[in-house]
Amino acid sequence: VDRGIELTVLIDVLVGPEVGDRPDLVVSDIMLVPESNQLRIEVFNRASFLENEALTIRAERLDGELLDTITWPNVSIGSGDHHLLGTTLVLDSSPIYDLRLIIDPENTIEETDEGELNNVYETPVLMRVEFEELAAYPCESFLSGHSEVWFRLWAGYGPSRGEVNWAGGGRRYPRSDILRLDTYEAIYVDDPDAWAHWYPSEAEPGRFIVEFEMPADENLYIMASGYEDDFFSDDFLGYIFADYGPDVNYGHRPDQRYYGQSDNQEECDEGAPIGWEYFGFEAWWRITRVH
Repeated sequence: VDRGIELTVLIDVLVGPEVGDRPDLVVSDIMLVPESNQLRIEVFNRASFLENEALTIRAERLDGELLDTITWPNVSIGSGDHHLLGTTLVLDSSPIYDLRLIIDPENTIEETDEGELNNVYETPVLMRVEFEELAAYPCESFLSGHSEVWFRLWAGYGPSRGEVNWAGGGRRYPRSDILRLDTYEAIYVDDPDAWAHWYPSEAEPGRFIVEFEMPADENLYIMASGYEDDFFSDDFLGYIFADYGPDVNYGHRPDQRYYGQSDNQEECDEGAPIGWEYFGFEAWWRITRVH
């Protein structure tokens, strides 16, 4: 009558044949103790009871550098329960980046078949992508007397080329009237600096820099496309699509500078000088793991 109803829902994990007779341990959360920045690790048991076992966790950087190996004796975790483990390992950043935790690295605890496959926990990596230089090779400036060149730039991540999460970019760079070729002669000069070069850090204060978190085991993707606007028509100069998997250790190269050239050759609508073979653009960018 008075609608004063209180509903409580309890969700538990079944123990028995449905989950087998072995535990399944996963790292469910990590955190830092205020003030001391000591690492705490929360372990969740997805299957049967773990009783009085010595539990070891190895902590390392994503490049394999060992930080610590910690063993807690006589650990018990019920089915469907969480257990918070304290450590003396001190980390200097919150949120936590560049960290891999491996439960039971020597496989001394017998887990379920699936449990043996999910003992690795990795934090996201914080990536920064910065386009430093772009050089375009215009198509029809020799006919119109001038051309304006511009680009669209993207950076993102994902498990495959068909599943990319674009974290930033897509806008027009640079803004209008920055890259213009106003002479017929410029196209005939065999000097890269005579072409339409753009140095974002110098030519435009709002240079292209994007930072984003991404899973450590996914690929990093870079994409750029170039365009030329002139009196006769607007032309597509091509595109660059580059991908870097975790196996190439992206962001950790000594020079950290990467290069790409548009891989499709576009035809000029109004023709081209004799001997003119390629129209497109080049790009140089940096990839940095911020942490």
